[in-house]
Amino acid sequence: MADPERVGRASYLLVFDGGSRGGRQLGFGSYLLETPEGRIGPIRRRYGPGVTNNQAEYLALLDGLRQLLVLLEESGRRKEEIDLEVRGDSRLVINQLAGRWRVRHPALRPLFDEARQMLAGFRQARLRWTPRAASVDILGH
Repeated sequence: MADPERVGRASYLLVFDGGSRGGRQLGFGSYLLETPEGRIGPIRRRYGPGVTNNQAEYLALLDGLRQLLVLLEESGRRKEEIDLEVRGDSRLVINQLAGRWRVRHPALRPLFDEARQMLAGFRQARLRWTPRAASVDILGH
């Protein structure tokens, strides 16, 4: 079923979430893609020890973007033709990518740079913060 908030707006939707827990900072993430052909996911990933919450958020976003780019290539679609809406409950990731907040932590810089590069070239890439409860509803955790 189509998301009523997206009708007539975005051709593709990417919802992401990441986290970290435990003394060894075990990172994990998940994402979901909604395409004109249907829904993919949620896809869950484990990033292992030494991954902070913010790194896991970026890694989940990057995994979703990578899969989206593969799908576009396989379908013969070009980024320039695509409207993308990205939703996440990480204020840090959304605000950094939107240019409202600076990237201060050196470990986040390469993740930020890769995400910005992957988002470049879409006809439109809309970044939207959503409450944690919305991510849980969509991703199931």
